[in-house]
Amino acid sequence: NNQERFVFMHDNITGRKVLESRQALATDIFKCLAAADKHTDVIKEILVAVKRSTGIEAVGIRLKSEEDYPYYQTNGFPDKFVSLERSLCALGTNGACARDASGKVILECMCGNIVSGRTDPRLPFFTKGGSFWSNCTTDLLANTTSKDLQAHTLNNCNKAGYESVALIPLRSRDKIIGLLQLNDRRKDQFTLDMIKFFENIGASIGIAIERRASAEENVRLGEQVRQSQKMEAVGLLAGGIAHDFNNTLTAIKCYTGFIVKELAPGDSRLADAKEVIAAADRASALTHQLLAFSRRQIMVPKVVDINGLMGGMTRMLKRIISEDIKLAVKLHPEPCLANVDSGQIEQVILNLAVNARDAMPGGGTITLETEIIRPPEEFFIERPDLPKGPLVCLRVGDTGTGMSGKVKGRIFEPFFTTKEQGKGTGLGLSTVFGIVKQSKGEIVVESESGKGSLFTVYLPFTETPLQDKDKDKDKDKDKDAPVKGHETVLFVEDEESLRRLGERVLRSGGYTVLVAADGQAALKLMEERGKPVDLLVTDVVMPGMSGRALALELAKRKMMSRTLYTSGYTDDAIVKHGVLEPGIAFIYKPFTVDAVLLKLREVLDGPADQAKA
Repeated sequence: NNQERFVFMHDNITGRKVLESRQALATDIFKCLAAADKHTDVIKEILVAVKRSTGIEAVGIRLKSEEDYPYYQTNGFPDKFVSLERSLCALGTNGACARDASGKVILECMCGNIVSGRTDPRLPFFTKGGSFWSNCTTDLLANTTSKDLQAHTLNNCNKAGYESVALIPLRSRDKIIGLLQLNDRRKDQFTLDMIKFFENIGASIGIAIERRASAEENVRLGEQVRQSQKMEAVGLLAGGIAHDFNNTLTAIKCYTGFIVKELAPGDSRLADAKEVIAAADRASALTHQLLAFSRRQIMVPKVVDINGLMGGMTRMLKRIISEDIKLAVKLHPEPCLANVDSGQIEQVILNLAVNARDAMPGGGTITLETEIIRPPEEFFIERPDLPKGPLVCLRVGDTGTGMSGKVKGRIFEPFFTTKEQGKGTGLGLSTVFGIVKQSKGEIVVESESGKGSLFTVYLPFTETPLQDKDKDKDKDKDKDAPVKGHETVLFVEDEESLRRLGERVLRSGGYTVLVAADGQAALKLMEERGKPVDLLVTDVVMPGMSGRALALELAKRKMMSRTLYTSGYTDDAIVKHGVLEPGIAFIYKPFTVDAVLLKLREVLDGPADQAKA
């Protein structure tokens, strides 16, 4: 009989399949990194590829952000877990990030040990590459001695039921920029060989991520420069028209004020005149908004507690938001002191709150928050206009509709609005931007469509004590109506129509008035007069001799001892002439008759040293 012979060959293909699977995963990851997609989309696709290839239940990537390493993207982790574990920073008793003796932020969790390089390869749960891994965290914790416990380890992964946990550092140029996290509730999901594979992949991911982030940052900075140039151009235009516009408004308001005073109560023309004044006020407010946006508005800074400002506005804000919107206020436990114009910062808070309200037509929550932060050097490198040192952080967040990237890139442009016609001027956020910049601060917006928005304002923190509020109350006492004067005033104004108007205003207040068209004419007039006047009222910017130079020369000749400056020009122009200094009296156009007469009395009744150099 023919005997059939069979040869049985056995080959363990498991190892080959694992190798092929890892090669396929590496290829997928490199394709993701080479794609021209957005940074967030690239990370999302990498996590999808890792999860699909390994079958691991949950994966995530943390990336460095300032001093923290928050989750950048996750896949498979419950939302509650991600929310609780998002930050690695330990919090102190005051709610701020806790720091060690050297001033560095303390990073918690085993993740904090990995990104800080606090690993010991002699311990079985660490590798030479600086990774952590465990196939049974319960057994690991039960068998780890107190001597081998790592600093600030919270073991929250184990508490959430994850037995298999791997934390792989993402490196770029010998520094750790983040980590790859793999979690599974099942035991025995990892091998040392698998961890080493991800360490190699982690190095490639880290380098590629940093390069992409750098490229995107360069694009962002380029857009920022172009945006800044565009806004500067509008600012120059606003500043250029402000002087003539404010002079015109001054004439409108003062002459209409004369008419109102001459009309009897009940006169039908009285309502018309008041409408003219109201229209001039609206035009004046529009000019102020443009100047605020362009950082050329007159500011009167003093040390204020941002906590106090925000807390004081809460009741008013509750009135302007609808009943279906909740207002949550979280104030830093310590005074948040900043040297700012309190009225303008209140305008910032109001505008941001109104903007948040309008983004939530169906209701939601507006969060107002303050904090004192001490950012690292890198923070200021990215924001060169911010003075280095501690910062007051003011946040206004909402749970509204959010913004697309395209809209977010334009929100600070003047006259840009997404609201219906007639429901927004497009100047609210432009004004906020200008005020913050002029206050030596920065504003950052975070927003995604459908996920709400968060506006963060950074202002330089000051340790200068608060000013005495009672002094300001005393100063504003008894100013309800202008008091008639009897002194002699030298009035200098280069524009003829305003010269006539000013003379009429001063004479209506009971003053004896001498008028000159410029500095040289004023000096000649005083030389002929031969005796001093009680007050010099002068425009700041005039042809030939500035108002400041005229005041100093008259003071030198002992021809007057008090000066009141006026101007319709912007902050920059006035600063160049040395007028916005402490102790110098100034009134900004446009003003009303009563306002200028009240200011005259304040200066005349005040100290006689305002014109000194």
